[in-house]
Amino acid sequence: MRISLPALAGLATTASLIASAAHASTFQTLYEFAGGADGATPYGKLVMDKAGTLYGVTVNGGTASRGTVFSLDPVSLTLTSLYSFSGADGSNPQSGLVLDGKGNLYGVTPSGGSTPHCSSGCGTVFKLNIASGKLKTLYRFTGLADGAQPIGPVLLDAGQLYGTTTYGGTGAGCPTQGCGTVFRLAPTTKTLTTLRELVPNDGIAPVATLVRAPSGLLYGTASEAGPHGSGTVFRLDLSSETFAVVHGFDYHVDGSGSDADLLIKKGFTYGTMRAGGPTAAGDGTIYKLDPGTGTVTTLYSFPGQGGGIFPDFGVVAGAKGLLYGATVQGGGSGAGTLFQFNPKTLAFAMSHDFDISDGVAPSGPLLADKSGALYGVTSGGGHGSGTVFKLVP
Repeated sequence: MRISLPALAGLATTASLIASAAHASTFQTLYEFAGGADGATPYGKLVMDKAGTLYGVTVNGGTASRGTVFSLDPVSLTLTSLYSFSGADGSNPQSGLVLDGKGNLYGVTPSGGSTPHCSSGCGTVFKLNIASGKLKTLYRFTGLADGAQPIGPVLLDAGQLYGTTTYGGTGAGCPTQGCGTVFRLAPTTKTLTTLRELVPNDGIAPVATLVRAPSGLLYGTASEAGPHGSGTVFRLDLSSETFAVVHGFDYHVDGSGSDADLLIKKGFTYGTMRAGGPTAAGDGTIYKLDPGTGTVTTLYSFPGQGGGIFPDFGVVAGAKGLLYGATVQGGGSGAGTLFQFNPKTLAFAMSHDFDISDGVAPSGPLLADKSGALYGVTSGGGHGSGTVFKLVP
């Protein structure tokens, strides 16, 4: 799950054959966080506007040390701290943002909000105007039926926000902190509707964003529980508000820890599992899901430390039908990797092997721009407080 940042102890020092055969590409560190007012520990997927400006969040740092929202010009490499969270308005954001095309950013914080049922607040949904820097708290979660600790980014669809909470809800089977929820929020009225209060068989603790398929159905992942105890892929029909489990993962069959964003491409859904899989290494997989039948095909099993481990954040589509993603740890220095994968030939190649100086622990899904360049963040490395990077495959 994404709540705990990956441990950096015990980094490997010997590169494997896979790591040494890195795919030729151009890597650039765009910004190294200093850990002060500019923020620390960037996390989640970056978003880019039409002018090419990048936007993201940091978990820590800022004027109150509760995280920030920032913008970065990838040409001038100028970073602007747009907002620093103070606690009552949210705290420690861990997920990417969404743009509405009108100069506003939407996002969530997993804590803060000053609600009584969570010791550090149950989390918020916010709207930030880029030009003015003014933030509106659209909703403060209570930790009851509405949920608690939203981590996955919200989806903006037809003027409505859709998202998940990692905990909360009153579904049976998670009496201590709740199994999590799926919700809809109307930004104009600030009205939240709980669409599903998860129970263990649904899968619990969702931490990834929801995606809309061409069919109009919403798909998401739950990182734990489910029919086989290793997480699920689920769908939600908004017209009928019908919830269904599409696939339940099994640790030794197709992996465990389905906390990655999904990619829908040509009728299939692609994703990654952070651990498990059919090989002895058990260090995660890349899979393809047929949403009609619920059948999962394991396309690739990560071989161990040198080849990258813990592919937490899914894959994005690149040029020539290739998929790109990141591993949180592993590689030659143990600091994480970027990889490319061909889902037709099943060919895997390393695109970049982090060496601590240029980043440690990629901490969000990659963003691909129109040219095919990839952008992302690491939670450590650089000056020690994380980086923003660009990779041209």
